[in-house]
Amino acid sequence: MATITIPTDKLVIPLDGFTTYSYGSAGQNITASNGGAAGYYVPPENFTLTQIVFHYTVTTGPSPNTFDVGIQGLNATTGLPDGTFQTSGTWTCPASGSGFATVNVTSLSMVKGTPYYFVVRNATSGYTGSIQITLMGSNKTTDRLIGTHARNSGVWNNASTRPSGNFWLYSGTKYYGNSCFTLSASETARSSPNEIGTTFQLPANHPTLTLRSCQFNLATPNTGTVYEVRVRNAAGTLLATAVVDGDFNTTATLSYFEFDTPVDFVAGTKYYIMLTGITGTPPLMRSCTQPNAQIPTDIRNGIIANMVEYNGTTFTETTTKICQGYLLFDTIKYDQTGGTTIYSLPAGFNSFSG
Repeated sequence: MATITIPTDKLVIPLDGFTTYSYGSAGQNITASNGGAAGYYVPPENFTLTQIVFHYTVTTGPSPNTFDVGIQGLNATTGLPDGTFQTSGTWTCPASGSGFATVNVTSLSMVKGTPYYFVVRNATSGYTGSIQITLMGSNKTTDRLIGTHARNSGVWNNASTRPSGNFWLYSGTKYYGNSCFTLSASETARSSPNEIGTTFQLPANHPTLTLRSCQFNLATPNTGTVYEVRVRNAAGTLLATAVVDGDFNTTATLSYFEFDTPVDFVAGTKYYIMLTGITGTPPLMRSCTQPNAQIPTDIRNGIIANMVEYNGTTFTETTTKICQGYLLFDTIKYDQTGGTTIYSLPAGFNSFSG
């Protein structure tokens, strides 16, 4: 049985479920009667929806505080929600605070490839207060294909140029959605032997990926510092390191680390990619919040990446947080059981001819 090795010229996997660098979160505000917020979603497969989860923030306690939450179709002419709930439930908003709301809905068969809108809508009259429904995974406002909509006095606005996400549709066994939640925070700095970082585990039967480098979103890099990223296995054995000098990274919050030794990540095996300070004051690892450990695993097709700390002896995972950053793989490996090996490598900027 032959092992096939395919160079990828950098396969990028974002740790927190996003594909572009611009972290933060934003949303649509409901501040008047007959308002609302809507996010666009197309299912990747057929499933039966039973529950909706979304994030909210209360600015001013709403009255009435009961909202309709559900799924509407797409008006093909306007590109807006079509106004008819295919399924819905009610949500009682608290007077203050923020958090994740869970709303049970009547079972609805969601059809692969069909566009839908997740919709939150308030009372048609007599409403006071202000809440925000978190529908955007990034504060960057350009070059987005899937927008979100705000409803004011019964009229849906055109889409904003932000991606819709941060809501999850649950089937009773699996969560679906466009992205993980990115309420950004800066963790406490760690100096060796203490480390902070992420777990990474590919799902069963996945081809082996060779890790070559990574990027972490860091806060307050300083001159006169040296920090490094260490790759470890579950026994704590050091597999590879990548060192960065803070003198060259004081303005580069998305720091790049290239490992001295490429590491094969095998399906079903847990690895740890850990940041620590060597000299000076190390930078802070940025993290994002997630509703629970299952949601990002589902929407990222089985990849597990949780925040983790290491004290030189023991790993301690936090399943409600994810590090912000990317892992860059440059090889895919798999065992071929038969047939002829055929693959092509697309040209890149590091390809030369002549």
